[in-house]
Amino acid sequence: MKPTARWWSGSTTSSASGAVGRTSICSRRTCSIPTPRKLNEREYEKAERPIRDLQRLRGSRAFTQQEWRLLTQTARDKRADFRLRARALTALWQTPDPTQRREVVRLANELLNDPEPLARAYATNALAVLQARQHLPQVERLAANDPDPNVRRVAQAAKVRTRRVFTLLGLE
Repeated sequence: MKPTARWWSGSTTSSASGAVGRTSICSRRTCSIPTPRKLNEREYEKAERPIRDLQRLRGSRAFTQQEWRLLTQTARDKRADFRLRARALTALWQTPDPTQRREVVRLANELLNDPEPLARAYATNALAVLQARQHLPQVERLAANDPDPNVRRVAQAAKVRTRRVFTLLGLE
């Protein structure tokens, strides 16, 4: 199976198993890391509209199953445009439903290991907003060791914000 230019960029290879990978990230070996898709403005506006509408709810109600599926799948999709993934995660962390909030914490923790720097940065923000104290060590690790300086800066701010909230509440 050969990838199309629409979904893939960079040097690609196909293995006997049909797995498609990008070699430029992994030097001499083949990877199975998909290259994120960058949408043009028209495509982005069309894809962004339903997510933006959900973002505008600003926590006024819990998400329906269909809305939840759209947002979580978009946030997890490593091939989706990074701007859509960031918008989806921002909408998700605003949910007032405690069960959904716990799921968002799990999703954000998952995204701390994402190859896309913006996904990692938004994940640290989500954990700070949701006051996920149990994941503070992972945020501290990103603040100290992430290869992207912007992620380090955002993670540091998230760490400070989380600690400040817990200090004010007398929980630290």
